[in-house]
Amino acid sequence: MRRTFRISNVLCKEVTTQNPKLVADKVIVAENSSLTLTCILPRAVVPTAWLRNGLGSILRTGFLEGKCVSDPSPLPEGFNYACVNATLTTLTILRVNLSHDGDRWQCSVNTDGGVSTFSNNITIHVQAQQPILQPAPTTTVMEGQNLTLVCSYTGSVTITDVIWNENGRSLGVMRVLPANPCALYSDLRNTSEYSSQCRGNNVFAVTIIRVNRSRNNTFWNCEMLVGETYVSTLKTSIQVNVSINDLQISPTFDPVLLIVNQRTTFKCTSDFGSPSPSIFWFKDNATEEATSILQLPR
Repeated sequence: MRRTFRISNVLCKEVTTQNPKLVADKVIVAENSSLTLTCILPRAVVPTAWLRNGLGSILRTGFLEGKCVSDPSPLPEGFNYACVNATLTTLTILRVNLSHDGDRWQCSVNTDGGVSTFSNNITIHVQAQQPILQPAPTTTVMEGQNLTLVCSYTGSVTITDVIWNENGRSLGVMRVLPANPCALYSDLRNTSEYSSQCRGNNVFAVTIIRVNRSRNNTFWNCEMLVGETYVSTLKTSIQVNVSINDLQISPTFDPVLLIVNQRTTFKCTSDFGSPSPSIFWFKDNATEEATSILQLPR
């Protein structure tokens, strides 16, 4: 918009100045992923200044004599830039971490009169990386054997608190303390049932000792304190296989007397078995290599 004023035969002009516009390629940034900021200029201006948290220019980019250049050159580690055209330049943070959460970014350019014009602010919101529980999503173990679950985190912060849950109930906390590199609380202190390890590098493990069939179809997850928020893994389901320790056939006497034209019932009984076993029937002194004459499915 242009407005003209005439005062004492002197012509004065007031010219509005357009500000650059800053946009981001995503609203919420996953930890360890990249973020690209694009500065849209009202006209071809060199250079474009990039500002963080209202501080003075930390980076400058733009076209100079037909080349896309930066100041400093090269840019600090962790940044990349591009000049799409004379009025469009980008700055990429290659690996966003939790320390960037809440950072405010702007871009600015100078007018012909040397006055700085600033873009809108964009605030970075960083979503913490989700911890991982292994094995997943299902693990199978024979009854009486040990089972180890490992909870790990590859984000940018050091984890000091981990909560372990079974079917939504907390079994206790593992905590890294200056005086105790692996402090245990609640049920996790029961060494006859669990063996717990803080392995370092944000890796924590719990071993269930001599898994019992009562844990069949239970769900486990761990929660890690990331910053000020507990972030949970996905759930892992435990399937407990139970072997057959005792198998009996009845009638138990041998030989069995059969009466012509009368029904005789044979029963094969096991003490348990999980998953439910299949039943195979053999005749004529069959060996392991013999083919069953009847199979009853699970």
